Amino acid sequence: MSNERYLMMESDIKSLSFQLESITKSKYDSDWHSTLHTHPFTELFYVVDGKGEFNIQGQRFPVKANDFVIINPQVEHTELSSPDEPLEYIVLGINGLSFSNLTPVSEGGHPFSFFNLRDEQKDILRYLNAMVQEATSQSMSYELVCHNLLEILLIKILRHQHFDLEVGKQSKATKDISFIKHYLETYYHESIQLEDLASMTHLSRFYISHSFKKEIGMSPMEYLIAIRIKESKILLRTTNYSISQVADIVGFTTPTYFSKQFRKSTGISPTDYREQYQGVQK
Repeated sequence: MSNERYLMMESDIKSLSFQLESITKSKYDSDWHSTLHTHPFTELFYVVDGKGEFNIQGQRFPVKANDFVIINPQVEHTELSSPDEPLEYIVLGINGLSFSNLTPVSEGGHPFSFFNLRDEQKDILRYLNAMVQEATSQSMSYELVCHNLLEILLIKILRHQHFDLEVGKQSKATKDISFIKHYLETYYHESIQLEDLASMTHLSRFYISHSFKKEIGMSPMEYLIAIRIKESKILLRTTNYSISQVADIVGFTTPTYFSKQFRKSTGISPTDYREQYQGVQK
C-alpha cells in the first residue's frame, strides 16, 4: 500500500471576514447608459466577452475578454462598450474588503488595477458562473457557497498578483446605506418612494433618512433625483428623444416635474441644456 500525506501549515493569509454584497451579470444593449458613479464597496469585474473601456477617475482604459478590473470603494468609474463587440461582464460587489499595493496602470499608482489571468481562465469562469447560478437559484445555503467560491477566486488572484487585502468590518448603518445607495443607482428609472425603501430593508423611514443624509450628504429622495438628472443629461446630449421621453426613461412621473427639477438642479430647462450642448458641438 502506498500513502502520500500532506501536512497543512498555518495559513499566512488573514481570515477573510468580508461580505459579498452583490453578483451582477451585464451585457451591453441599446438601453445601456454609462454614468460615472461610486460605491462604498469594492467591485471586482471579469470581462466575459466583447470589448470596451473603463472610465476611471477621468482616464479611459481599454478592456477585452478575460480581463480583470479591481475598483476600490469610492473610486468614480463607469463602463463603456464597443458597439461592434458588445461588452459582457460579471461584477462582484464586496463589502468590508479593499485591495492595497495594486499594480499601477501608470506612474504614481491608483486605487484600481487591470490584469489578465489567462492561464486560470477556465477555472475563474467556472467559479464565477457557479456563483451566478447559486445567486439565481438561491438554494439552501447559497450565500455560504458564493462566499467560499469568492475566497477561492481571491486566493487565485493573490497567487498571481502582488496585492494585499485590507479587511475592515463595516458598521450596520454603513451596510444599510450601501445597499440603499446601490439600489437607487440601479433602479432609479423605476417608481421609488421612501416607504418602498423602508419596506424592503425593514428599517424605519426616519432611520433611513437620517443615516443616509449623514453618510451621503443628502436625503435618499434627493440622491434619487440627482441620479435621474445626471442620466437625463446624457440622454439630452446623446439622443433625439423628446423631453417627455427622457423624463419617462429616467423615472420622472411627468415632463413638468422633470423640467422643474432639472431647472432647480442646473439653472436652465432641459431644452436649453440640449441646445447649449448642440451649439458647443457645432
